Amino acid sequence: MGCLEGHLDSGESERNNRRSRWRDNFEMRSPYRPVVEPSPTNKTMKKTIMSILCAGIASAIAIGAEVTTSTTTTTYGTGTIEEYSPGTTFIVKEKTGPVKYRYGKKVTYVTKSGKSLSDDEVRTRIRIGAPVRVYFDTDADAKVINKVEIDD
Repeated sequence: MGCLEGHLDSGESERNNRRSRWRDNFEMRSPYRPVVEPSPTNKTMKKTIMSILCAGIASAIAIGAEVTTSTTTTTYGTGTIEEYSPGTTFIVKEKTGPVKYRYGKKVTYVTKSGKSLSDDEVRTRIRIGAPVRVYFDTDADAKVINKVEIDD
């Protein structure tokens, strides 16, 4: 029996090995294989790498973008009208000499007391030699009119 026992044991072990190999192959192909979650260290590393990539991309975009700033200040000049053509030319003779102004999108004409002038009043009251105060915005080198104040 001793000889037979050894033979049976080797047969059983061979069958067990075949079963084990089949089970290993089946588990590898099975869609029901358990999902292995990444370790917390891997998750942290992925978050860190993604953060660094996003920061790098954002800084590259910021470096590539040109930033232009312009300062607009409203000031005024006083003098007498030297040349006037509605919508095109407005030159005022100031103490420093003649100053050319450019018309803005909307120009308001008012009296010193603050009364707004209608178009008809502007045509009759704005004339060469009339004293004025011109409120303007500086846009680069141009003086852009936004309000003209004339004497009452």
